[in-house]
Amino acid sequence: MEQANTQNSTINYASILIANNGNLKDSNNHLDELSDLINALVVYHDDYFNISSFYYSKVTEALVLAKDSGIATASTVESQAIEFKKLSNDANNAFKAAINLPGLIDSKQLIRFSAKVL
Repeated sequence: MEQANTQNSTINYASILIANNGNLKDSNNHLDELSDLINALVVYHDDYFNISSFYYSKVTEALVLAKDSGIATASTVESQAIEFKKLSNDANNAFKAAINLPGLIDSKQLIRFSAKVL
């Protein structure tokens, strides 16, 4: 094997690995794809919280407008604001609990620096 993969007195071990373990290159490609998926998930995760924050601010503005225009009483607006804040926090906490983003990012770093074979 070494003789067949020797050029200018230098053994090309990479070609030996590829010739005998072609699936290593495929594995690396899959690891790259996994890393890309994690990157996309990070973007979607951040987008979710940006949209959630924007939605919360708009609902809060609507409640204040309802109070200021006399559509709802101050106590009704206050109770609705408290309930909405609780629901918003519960949803955000459930989303954070469902996706262990710090763990995924750590795993991606391990893939990037130690798991790749070629």
